Amino acid sequence: MLSFSDKWFANRQKGMLDRISFVADWTVTHLVAG
Repeated sequence: MLSFSDKWFANRQKGMLDRISFVADWTVTHLVAG
């Protein structure tokens, strides 16, 4: 079973990846639109 800090770290990593993919999608969309 994951400890609390392991869960927190995993959630933080996931949030970071989500943000990176969001920024990448936004950038590609605007480059294509531009």
